[in-house]
Amino acid sequence: MAKFGYIGLGGRGIGMLKNLLECFEDVDIVAICDLLEERVEEAKKLFEDLNKKVPFSTTDEDEFFDVEMDGVFIMTNWESHTPLAIKAMKKGIRPGIEVGGAYSLKECFDLVDTYEQTGIHVMMLENCCYGKNE
Repeated sequence: MAKFGYIGLGGRGIGMLKNLLECFEDVDIVAICDLLEERVEEAKKLFEDLNKKVPFSTTDEDEFFDVEMDGVFIMTNWESHTPLAIKAMKKGIRPGIEVGGAYSLKECFDLVDTYEQTGIHVMMLENCCYGKNE
């Protein structure tokens, strides 16, 4: 089973996490992260309420990216999508970025350059193309 991390537990992030946990039995979330402790606690409660194993939980992105995982869902504020994706790629972790991805042409090239250095692909997670209902 693939191991995933999930960073960004705000309104959209927590909603998508709930959907992921309810709809996909074959996903193992091994780490969760948000800058705000109360969001981390809300996510931990979600795992408990759904009788799922509570993953490693932190407010520190460096600790988060030290956890062994195959991929990461990045659901943070848009300004942090590219830096977090690059951090993941450099750790050998495949990032999925919530739409919008990059804020500038330079960030687009930074993603391409990082792919060329690491061989790790990055995926933009479109809002409604990849859900089970679609």
